[in-house]
Amino acid sequence: MNTTVKSILNGWKNSIEKYNKLDSWKLREQLSTIGKYLRSNDDTKAIVKMVHLVRDCAICPNPNMVQIHSQINKILNMDEVSKMSACLFTKKINGRVKLQGQGERFKGETWRLFDERLRFKDNMLLRNFDIETENPKDSRKVRRIVEKRMCQAYHRRNRRADYDGSQRRNEHYWMNRATSFQLYNIGQMENVGSVSRGYSTHWKREYDELTGQVVFKKKMVYSSEEDAMRAVKEWKINHLEDKRDITAYKCAICKKWHIGHKSDIKECMNEASCVES
Repeated sequence: MNTTVKSILNGWKNSIEKYNKLDSWKLREQLSTIGKYLRSNDDTKAIVKMVHLVRDCAICPNPNMVQIHSQINKILNMDEVSKMSACLFTKKINGRVKLQGQGERFKGETWRLFDERLRFKDNMLLRNFDIETENPKDSRKVRRIVEKRMCQAYHRRNRRADYDGSQRRNEHYWMNRATSFQLYNIGQMENVGSVSRGYSTHWKREYDELTGQVVFKKKMVYSSEEDAMRAVKEWKINHLEDKRDITAYKCAICKKWHIGHKSDIKECMNEASCVES
């Protein structure tokens, strides 16, 4: 929503809550600004319709303050939902808005990156490139490729007519999140067959819907032991049904920290026969 119009609505809301009336000092100028906003139609139809209704109520000889206050609250709530949907795909289930993560929102970009024919060291495909374990030069190149693709995808979905400095910082935050999401997606090991991933590894064994194979997906990376221990605590809170012990450990492959369930399996002595960490 236009920041000026949002500021006007917040001012009206505060005036009604404090004095049960609209401040008439700049009312004519404010109504003119809202009129220009309504003619521009830069927002969603639902929000524009609600603002139109508030404007009409405000210019009535005896405006209903309770009604105006209720409508302004609805507009502000709708605006918050529209902001979240910039990076979280939304849909309605049984009349309620349900937010879905970036896996749903950027599914198309994930498919395109997995189908990418670019090849790197030892004829490696982009989807198999793990920036945490490969050399810095190639990792920077892959990061730039993914960052460019995800920023383009983000801007295609979130064109902004106008936004202030705080919103610009918010845009950068969500673009960085989209890039990190795809960098985590790529880097899997394929054609693993019956190979053991060993003890406390950099990877986890999963079925990949995009390739249709059982693969080794890299685990979430944490930069410090403290971050990993916080992740362990969050896991225990969110997975009360899981009674197995889970711990944080430093990975010998990427030199970062992961979390995983404790195991009695001994580390494989032959690196060629298993994937160690």
